[in-house]
Amino acid sequence: MTTDGIEKPSTLPIILLLVLVLGGICAGGWFGYRFYANKQQEERARIAEEQRQAEIAKEVSSLLKSARAAYDEKKREEALGIVNEALIRDPKHAEARQWQAEMSEAIDLEKLIPVKKLAEARWAATKSLSPGQGFAEPLQKLEILVNDSEKLFGIKDYKNAKTNYQDVADGCERLMALDAERQQARSIRDESDKARDAADKAKAEEETPAMWADAREKEGEGTTAFESGDFARASEAWKISLKMFNDAAVFSGGIRAVRAVESAYNDVLASARAGLLDTFGGQKWTDTKGLADKGKQLAGEQRWADSVNTWVAATDSLRDAITTALVEEARDKMRKEFNVAMSAVGASLEECVKTPKSDRSKIAVLQRDIATLDGIKANANYGLLSDDEHKALDRMSVSVHREKFCFRYPDLVQIDEPREIMLSELAGGSADALAAQAKSVVDMDGSVEVKTRKTGISMRLIPAGSFVAGRRGNEDGDRDEVPSHAVVMNRPFYAGVFEVTQEQFAKSGAGKNQSFFRGDGTEGYPAETVTFSQATAFCNWLCDEENMPRGTYRLPTEAEWEYACRAGTDARFYSGDSRNDLQRAGWFKRNSDGGTHPAGRKLPNAYGLYDMHGNVWEWCSDGARTYSGITETDPVGPSKGFTVNNRGGSWRDDDDVCRSANRGWARKKYLKSYDLGLRIIRVLPPEEPVE
Repeated sequence: MTTDGIEKPSTLPIILLLVLVLGGICAGGWFGYRFYANKQQEERARIAEEQRQAEIAKEVSSLLKSARAAYDEKKREEALGIVNEALIRDPKHAEARQWQAEMSEAIDLEKLIPVKKLAEARWAATKSLSPGQGFAEPLQKLEILVNDSEKLFGIKDYKNAKTNYQDVADGCERLMALDAERQQARSIRDESDKARDAADKAKAEEETPAMWADAREKEGEGTTAFESGDFARASEAWKISLKMFNDAAVFSGGIRAVRAVESAYNDVLASARAGLLDTFGGQKWTDTKGLADKGKQLAGEQRWADSVNTWVAATDSLRDAITTALVEEARDKMRKEFNVAMSAVGASLEECVKTPKSDRSKIAVLQRDIATLDGIKANANYGLLSDDEHKALDRMSVSVHREKFCFRYPDLVQIDEPREIMLSELAGGSADALAAQAKSVVDMDGSVEVKTRKTGISMRLIPAGSFVAGRRGNEDGDRDEVPSHAVVMNRPFYAGVFEVTQEQFAKSGAGKNQSFFRGDGTEGYPAETVTFSQATAFCNWLCDEENMPRGTYRLPTEAEWEYACRAGTDARFYSGDSRNDLQRAGWFKRNSDGGTHPAGRKLPNAYGLYDMHGNVWEWCSDGARTYSGITETDPVGPSKGFTVNNRGGSWRDDDDVCRSANRGWARKKYLKSYDLGLRIIRVLPPEEPVE
């Protein structure tokens, strides 16, 4: 409608048409644009794809190059991985596919080779196995599998070949393990066989039949299981049979060993005298029986080694017990003989002690007693006595010898602890002289040192022997000291240990003590200013005082004096050759201070005599005589005449005068001088009994 009510033609269609036209135009333009745009997009996509394909080709080429390099370096898996990566980028890449196939085959071959070698090695070791005990069938199957594997390998079917070869290797391994069980079973069977042989040698079937039968049964079970291929059960059965055979051998060997040592014990026991062990075996025999009982007990417990050892110990103990019993039997017999002897000798000794010593018939009685005691000591079983019994016999022997000595020498008393001699201070030869003195003590059944029973004058034994009298060729001296010559002293004698002292001389009544040197109140000064007659009177008085015949005590001969002085030496003095040696042995001009000295202050000689050099001259019993140079026996100078010899030098003489060889000078018998004294000897005449 118009505003004036007049209808006008409508514009809507026109507008719609215009809209449509415009729409068409627009649509045509849009579609044209879209077509163009799509074309552009497709071109760009094509170009991009070409670029991508180019890049892929480039990457694949690079990867294949890397794969080739890795392959050349034997890095098969790495090379294949690179090729697979290239195929991921270009699955249709022909060269990559070809390489993938070649490399896979090479890798399969490479993996196959060690398995193949292992299988071949195991098969080489396995195929020679013994086919017994069920091994034949698995060996045939393995041989077939080996042949199949070789065929697969020949057609290059490496994967399946590898699987087959692995089966071969595993099968061989299982079969070898089974064979190891078989070998182990055989080894145990061999041990069981050895044990059976040992048991057979040990007489096990005889000694223990039940154990032997059980072992044989188990042995059979093992054999059956073995042949059926049940090696574990076979091993177990043979282990049991092995132990059974060993036990049987041990039992049989043990019982036989015990029987042998027990038999040895019984043999030793049978060797012992009946009743010996029960009487004298003591604790040792009791211990032995205990060991024997223990041996039986241990055998009952089947502790064979312990039983054998115990029986051996029992046998050793038995031998000791027999020895002990024999010793004790001998000791008992010896003790009885000892007691009888000691009782008889003791009674005899008691009677002799009460008998006057003038009854010389007792000497023979005492000698028999000595022989009786010596017989006890000489008995082979003397050592079986106790120390106290030995000491008792020694005391009895000493008492009998002393009593015999008293009958032989009723005027003498033995000194139990004689003076010791210092040999190291004496001249050469002294040791021989001391040994000769000791031997003489034994030979004459005497004593090395004695004293007179009533007057108490000490004396030492001078043994029989020989010496060279006179001075030696290199010794200065007087003409009467040569020629030197051998002198034999045929019998021993006793000589005074000291020069006769003033106290001793005064008791004798042989003369008034006119000694010039009375000392300082000290006893033991030598008597001097003594005439020969007074010296002889002293000896006679001593004989009377001791109830002995005249001449028993006397002055020494010159030869006896020199022999006693030298005491085995050849030196100037018995202490050596020098003045210093004399200083140790005697008082002379250089050390006496102008007078005598108490006896025994200087070094004694080997015989135990003091002051033989110096102090005072000593009277001899014989007169002067000339040396002839020939060997003499017990020489004696003239007894008649007005002069006699004197020896030893004195306190006022030089050292050369105090020598052993110096003969001094013959002095008138009535002469007395303040340097002249005496020394006594006690003779042992030929008629004196010397046992």
